[in-house]
Formats: sequence, C-alpha cells, structure tokens
Amino acid sequence: MVRKIKAYKNYFHKFYKKLNKIEKAKLNTALDLLQMNQEFKLRKLVLPVVDIKGVYELRTQYGNNELRVYFVYEDKNIIFLFNGIRKKDQKIKKKDLDKIKLIKKHYDTEKKHKKK
Repeated sequence: MVRKIKAYKNYFHKFYKKLNKIEKAKLNTALDLLQMNQEFKLRKLVLPVVDIKGVYELRTQYGNNELRVYFVYEDKNIIFLFNGIRKKDQKIKKKDLDKIKLIKKHYDTEKKHKKK
C-alpha cells in the first residue's frame, strides 16, 4: 500500500528548502520508506513524540547533524508532515516542542471543523 504524504501548511517546505542536496536525498529516502509503509526498516528512526499524543518523528542523520521531521498519521493511508528541525543533541528544545504542539493544535482544530 502506498500512502499519500502531504505537508500541513508550509512549515515542512520552509525547513526542506534550507537543506543541502545530501540532506534532502537522505530525507527523501526516509520519506519514501514511510510512504511505502516500510517503517519496520526505520525502527529506531520513527518514534512517537512523548510529550505530544499522536505525533511522530522521523529521524535521519548526516554527519553530526540529525534531521527530524514531525508528522501524524491520518487514517492508514495519509501522512501529514508538520515541521522539521536540524539537531545536534538528543533533547528537543522547548521552543521546537512548543511549535510542534501549536501546529498539532491547529491541525486538530481544522480537522474537527472539516468533519462538521
């Protein structure tokens, strides 16, 4: 089963535009596996975000930089990408976590209104 991957608003696109060619290639490979429903190949690279219910992070690494993309599953065949960050340490900064929480809140609100 091939999933659809969509970016929610423009947060992910802003992040992606700042990446170099190699970082984009690494991230594209990971997104392709996610799209093809192959998370088991990314076992340690796709993890739930502990502080935000329903949000996952996709990790890729290039040199000392770790790229993280935050996303949610909607149904079984759609993934919405939220935001991405470039990290050099293991802990998510509070400001990044707060931004992801805010994006998730907006996403949930929009989704709720679409169902009505």
